[in-house]
Amino acid sequence: MKEIKFEKAYASTSDRTKKTIQPLADLNSIEIIQDENLCEMYFGIYDGMRWEEVNQINPEIDKLHQETNEIKNIPEQESTKQVEKRMYECIEKIAKQNLGKTVLICSHGVAIEAFLRRITCVPFVEQREEYSQKNTSINIVEYDENKGFKVLVINKKDHIE
Repeated sequence: MKEIKFEKAYASTSDRTKKTIQPLADLNSIEIIQDENLCEMYFGIYDGMRWEEVNQINPEIDKLHQETNEIKNIPEQESTKQVEKRMYECIEKIAKQNLGKTVLICSHGVAIEAFLRRITCVPFVEQREEYSQKNTSINIVEYDENKGFKVLVINKKDHIE
């Protein structure tokens, strides 16, 4: 992505996302604007735990995830719909503030997937492999004031394979 001229850069408040795009921000001489609305889904009482740890405590969570592709039924967690709404509103605001500009946004797997599914109207249970984000997956989305969002590239990961 070195050849792309980014005019703005946004990341969640996680150090990991900022660190991921820092080289591109430096290359383009732009600051990274951090926004908590770009953060990953809040996983309630299991937030910050690895799947292995959650499976030891409650294997039903992963079983349900495998069946539906949604992570749910965790006490105090943020719902998929809440993440979808939060991400959509945040990215739409960024898009409207940067009309005609090339913007770099770095977020997290479930949050990005929720946003993409919202703008394409594809439910979580469908097209799982196409939408499931891997670390550093690239998605390219255009925004038009009249037509809204349009996905040009989804889940490109050949740079890591």
